[in-house]
Amino acid sequence: MYPRFRFLGIVKVIAQHVKNSTTSAVRDQAIMCLGNIIADCDTCRNHVMKTGIFEIVLDLLQTPTNLTAKQRDHYAWTLQNILRPSPTAPDLNVFFTSNT
Repeated sequence: MYPRFRFLGIVKVIAQHVKNSTTSAVRDQAIMCLGNIIADCDTCRNHVMKTGIFEIVLDLLQTPTNLTAKQRDHYAWTLQNILRPSPTAPDLNVFFTSNT
């Protein structure tokens, strides 16, 4: 569907913005972007999940900060796309196991 090497590179760059951006607007747009990519197909979801985005977004939602209702909605929407069942998706438990 997508040239794999380009796709993986873009996903990693966007995920870095989620992880490292000190500007909430940049982080929010990156989260929404990854949420859209996740919604596209199971292969896309798998690539995005390898970046650790689920844990990052979940931590943002659980951290007592000054998130707006719009930010919470966008973050929750991204998590919903990650967790949405699909007949062709692998067991999502493989994404949530520790590598330690």
